[in-house]
This record gives sequence, structure tokens and C-alpha cells, in this order.
Amino acid sequence: MHLGPSAHTTTSSLQPAKPASLSVVVTQLVGWSLAFLLLALPFETGYGVVLPGLTLTVVELIALAVLLLWSTALIIERRLPRVRWLLWPALLFSGALVLSGALAPQFRGEALKFALRQAQGAALGLCLADQVFAHGWPFARRLLVALALGGVASALLGLLEMTETPTMLLLLGVFKPQLSLVEGALRLSATFSYANIAAMYYEALLPLALAASLGLLAGRWRWLGAALAAVLLAATILTYSRAALLGIAFVLAATPLLVGWRWRGGQLFRRSALLSLALAALALIPLLSSPTLRLRLYAPNTGAWLSAKIEASPIPQLDPSVLTRIQLNVTNDGRAAWEHAGLRPVMLAYHWYDAETGDLFDYEGLRTPLPRDIAPGETIALSAQIMAPASPGRYVLAWDMLREQGGGWFKQATPQKGTLVIVGGAITAPRPAPVPFVEEDLPSPARGVLWQAATQLWRERPLLGIGPDVFRHVYGPRLGLARWDERIHTNNLYLEILTGAGLIGLSACLALFGTLARHIVPVLLRPRTILPTQPHSAWAWWCLLASSLGIAVFLIHGLLDVFLAFTATYVLFWCWIGLAAACAERLAQQALRPE
Repeated sequence: MHLGPSAHTTTSSLQPAKPASLSVVVTQLVGWSLAFLLLALPFETGYGVVLPGLTLTVVELIALAVLLLWSTALIIERRLPRVRWLLWPALLFSGALVLSGALAPQFRGEALKFALRQAQGAALGLCLADQVFAHGWPFARRLLVALALGGVASALLGLLEMTETPTMLLLLGVFKPQLSLVEGALRLSATFSYANIAAMYYEALLPLALAASLGLLAGRWRWLGAALAAVLLAATILTYSRAALLGIAFVLAATPLLVGWRWRGGQLFRRSALLSLALAALALIPLLSSPTLRLRLYAPNTGAWLSAKIEASPIPQLDPSVLTRIQLNVTNDGRAAWEHAGLRPVMLAYHWYDAETGDLFDYEGLRTPLPRDIAPGETIALSAQIMAPASPGRYVLAWDMLREQGGGWFKQATPQKGTLVIVGGAITAPRPAPVPFVEEDLPSPARGVLWQAATQLWRERPLLGIGPDVFRHVYGPRLGLARWDERIHTNNLYLEILTGAGLIGLSACLALFGTLARHIVPVLLRPRTILPTQPHSAWAWWCLLASSLGIAVFLIHGLLDVFLAFTATYVLFWCWIGLAAACAERLAQQALRPE
């Protein structure tokens, strides 16, 4: 009887398949959990597990799960991480931060939390390097797809945020306590708590989109990479981050230069140059059409954006609680136009102060809308109604302009600039109590001022610094401030590390960057004369290009900001380091073989 091919099957082949080993299962879990972490990075919320003195967000919990699984795999396989040359500088930098945090003279808990988060980031970078080096393109592709999907989804939500529809603003409120505004103008922050964090994240993903369009994808799929680059570029620019523009310019210039050097010019160089030129042209559209973006570039001191000169007619003696109409001439003395309509219109208002004590009695004076938009330098005549205080007395009426719905007051109003007004006749009733203190906006010192304060603090503890992430808690007295914004860092990564971790921390940081450059740059610049025949045949070099430029973007942005303070950006930074290390090591070992 003819039984077909199955008749010749051996007995052993009929046995059940051998279950995968525990090591294989754990390794697969590491890969999928790491991909899920990269997908979720832009979507961190304030919700999580609350511990004494510490809150772990969902994203941080995923990161801890990744490290737990990877540690289990290392124990099962009885080995150290691969790409050994990255291990020691990462440990040195993390250890320097932990040492400085443990010895911080004040805010030691905050310093240690920051240091341990950087140690977690370094461990994630080592994990990614270990797994990509071992498992190659299939593993790297899964991670890059997750990273791109999360980034473009967040960027698209950010572009929808700029429509300012109530539904979209309510949805994005899950990820942040408030909108990012600059003198009343909305800045794209999408799923991040602040616009500058979004800018750092998107600009660091831009090299991945370019690499996908030029080498990681083939055929029509390349247009997907170009579209991703366009979305990330648009979202980055609408954050109105000046530092991000430096990163964008660097990526668009460096990509065709590196591609041309690698492949000795030719078709890939022309494609990369055309793509960079097209994206640069796209970036010019908002630069030329957005007054707010132009002001961010040409007038970084936002205090000069909104300013008013207000001249009012003489005010007669007023009766208590009576409405009176006053004629005024109001001049737009700033550099930004005043909108009379929309979500955040500019209006005229006033405050009442006690003439004797200076106490504030009425902060929210009646509003007078503008009849039309007012350009800078333009003067308009207004007729405004005021409500006199309820009790007789001597008061000061101080006029001011404000932008509604979170835009804030121009802060032109002070008792010294106001007009003395007598309300009623003789004072017969007790004076009302002053209104509670009105919380003014916290001061926002200029970068140069912050850098001077940081330098002074570093000189007090030059070796180990004052503790990582401590500067924001202590800089106020250095500037003579009784109240200050404790969310503000030094606005310079390298000065932040020097101030927080001293010369030891900065030296360890520079040693890490030097080690990366020594292993990555020679491989990145090694020329090739044979073009890749398959879209993924040169995957290691294209991934090295994307991750190296991503690292460089972070370091450039670090001249004007501190990205290590935020989960999404420091995790992405360390993951770029891990990917670059793995790809450089693979390329170095394959130097004599075609890709």
C-alpha cells in the first residue's frame, strides 16, 4: 500500500516537539517587553504605584519588568552582558551619580532618585545592546517599529492638539496637568507634560525616519519613512523650541553627508540630499508664517512680547459700588499682536489697591474687550467700565491687560503706576479685609543667570557636586528669590552634571561619550563601494546611522536643556546608545565580509 511521504517519516519525527528552554522563553519575553516599553514611552501619565517618597509610573514599571526579565536571562545563561566595552563606562557614570547623590548635603532623597533612574536607563541601554547584538535584524526591527509607532502616534495627537478642540484638549489632559503656553500662544506638547520634552523626543526620532526612508525600507514603503519624518518635523517645530531647531538642522545636514561618504556618492547620496532639502523646505513654512515662532527666534525674552502703555482720563470722586465709564488710550508696546477673539483674547482690566497700605482689594476687575486685533505699536481708544469698591476710602486704580484662558496678566499694573481715586465721603464703616494673596507667576530666570548660579553652587563642592537634580531646589536664594520655580534646571546638560555630580561625574560622563565615539565613529565612516541589494542587508549601518545621529541630537540639545530629567527622553537616549553599540560591534566583526 502506498502511504505517500508520511510512510517514510521516521519514528523520532513523530514525537512531540521539544518545549522551548526556559532561556529561550525568557529571552522572547525580554524582546516583547522591551518593544512594549518603546511603544509606551511617549504616553507616560502621573498614575502608577505610590511608594513612600516615590511614585513609579506605568512606563517605569514596564522598564523595571524588562530589567527583571533580562537579569533572569543573564542568570540562567550564566554570563555578563554582551558588548562588554559599553558596560564599564556606563557603570562608571551611573556609579558617579549614585555616589554624589548618597553624599549630597541636602535633598539627598531627590538626588538618589535621579541617580537611580539614570542607572536604570544605563541598564536598559545595556539590555538593548545585548539583545540586538545577539539576535540581529529581526529583533532590531521589532524595536524600531514599536519606537516609530509610538512616536508618530504621539506626534499626530500633538498636531491635533493645535486645533484646540475641547475633545482633544480633554483627551491629552490625561498626560499632563496643563497646556504649554508661551505668552498665551499654545505650544505643541502632545502626550508629554511640557513642550520642550516633546521637542527633544521627536527630534531624536527624526534620524530613524530618515534611515527608514533611505535604507531600512524598500520600494513604496520608503514613502512611509518620508511621511514619518514630515510628521515628526512638523510636530517638533510647533513645540516652538529653539534648541530643537539646532538638532533638526544638524540631522538634515549630517544625513546626506554621512550617506554620501559611506556609499561614495551616487544614487543614495542624491536621494538623501533631496529628502533633506524637502524637509528643510517644509520646516521653512512655519518659520515664515508663524509670528509666534519668529518671536521665539528673534525675541527670546518673552517679557518683551506683551507690553502695554495705558493712558486714562481723569477719574472723579466715585460713589461706592457704582459703575463708571472711563476713556482710555491703549498702546500695544510689545512685539506680539493682540487678538480680540479666539480662545485666549486680550482684554483690558484693572486692580484696586488700598492707597495707604498697598493691600490688594480687587484683583479681578471688569473686563473690556478689544474691538479688533491690535498690531505692535498701534494705539486704540477704549471706553471701559469700572466698579468702585464697596467701602469709602482712598484707593489706587491700576490698569492692566490680560490674555484670557491661561494667558495671564501683562503685569503692567502696580500701585506705584496707578491713579489715586477717592471713593465716597467720610469713612464711617470699617474697611473690608484685603483679598487673599494672589499667586503671581513664578519668575523664569534667563539661561545666563541660571548658569551663573550653577557655577557658584559648583564652586562650593567642586569634586562631587551638590547632588544630582538638586540645583532646581536651591538656586533661588542665589538669585535673591524668595519664591522660585523648582521645575527649572540649569538649562545645560553638562553644567547640570558638573553642578550636581562635580568633576567626578562630568569626567565619567565625558569618558562614556569618548568611549562611544571611539567605537562608533570609525565604523560609521568606513566607506563601502558595493550598494546593498536588499533593504535590510545593510541594516546594521542604517541603524547605526539613526542611533548615532539620535545621540548627537541629544548632546546638541543638551547645550540648552537637560533631557536626563524626564523618563521618555533619558530612556530613549540610553536605548540609542545601546543600539549604536550593538550595531557598531556587529559591523566591526563583519568588516571583512560583505553586508
